Amino acid sequence: MLELEDAKEYRQIWMFQQIRYIKGEGIIEFDLTKYVLPYLFQLKNNFTSYELAAALRLTSKYAKRIYQICSQWKDLGETKKYDLQDFKKMLGLLDEKGNEKMERISQLREKVLDVAVKQINEHTELNVSYTLEKRGKTFKNITFTVKPQALAETIPFDLEPGAASPAGLAPHQVENARRLLTQLSITTPELVATILASAAHRGGLQQIRP
Repeated sequence: MLELEDAKEYRQIWMFQQIRYIKGEGIIEFDLTKYVLPYLFQLKNNFTSYELAAALRLTSKYAKRIYQICSQWKDLGETKKYDLQDFKKMLGLLDEKGNEKMERISQLREKVLDVAVKQINEHTELNVSYTLEKRGKTFKNITFTVKPQALAETIPFDLEPGAASPAGLAPHQVENARRLLTQLSITTPELVATILASAAHRGGLQQIRP
């Protein structure tokens, strides 16, 4: 889900109409929603990108969501100040009726924030920390500091033009796959490498398609 905000409106856009996994063939098919297409293929100024391969390494659903939020502010070094109740809604911790999954701030810290920060700092290109702001005796706002960092994980093999093809794939197959994955906005080298390695293991790229 993508979040878009300007002076006039706030929008949430879901990327997929449906996703299908074909058992035994290693194929995933998906249909994109019409609303997301302009932001994928005509990259507008308010489109927020983040490292998909890094996000896939996060196991906590809260870490994934916080990583997306922090990625929107990585060029500024700090997120905006989020109202804590609104932030809980963004994480699915507070429903429209006001029912909370984690009422105590100690629960929020231990089970959500500290876990998310640890995973993001260990597995992504971002290093984040958070500050909770009090008004009186109650915590009211939360802000994240966001800094870039080098990933500890290495990319399996180089996919720059002219590099050797993965074992089992011809150069023209790699180039065709690169073009197709670029059309799908899949450009993170590590994720591209994983997809190509999987295709090579299956014996070809004939099954990779949008």
